[in-house]
Amino acid sequence: MIRPEGSFADLRSLMSECDLYDLQHSENILSWRGKPHDHLVFYRLDKSMSNSSWAEEYPSERSEYLLFEASDHRPLVTYFDLQKKRKKGLFRYDRRHKNNKKISKLVVKHWKGSVFEEVDTKIRRCRRAIIEWSKEKQVNSQKKIKDHQS
Repeated sequence: MIRPEGSFADLRSLMSECDLYDLQHSENILSWRGKPHDHLVFYRLDKSMSNSSWAEEYPSERSEYLLFEASDHRPLVTYFDLQKKRKKGLFRYDRRHKNNKKISKLVVKHWKGSVFEEVDTKIRRCRRAIIEWSKEKQVNSQKKIKDHQS
């Protein structure tokens, strides 16, 4: 059954707010089978998800859908390889900041440079500035929470 794109808006919003995304997975993602009427159908109902903190710790994370056994769902196994850690952390732009004037000013300020400078260099500089701003904001938020609890 084809569903309208709008029916996924709440799920996509939740995933964005919680910093969740699908893990890489094996080829066949149709994880459920059933006979709602007179024919066999398959749907993808089961997913493995992660957030950027987990991705930093386990950059080689992936999922594998196993064969149907005693259930109408295929078992889903997720692997986290500790041996293949990335040296640098994963940075994901948080769409909640798209209308944040402070972030916009940071990007404009840190994007400036030589006209011969590579885009990657500019992006790295903006990334570092956003990360530092986020760390500072988190410390200030934690302080406000403690002050409020006192």
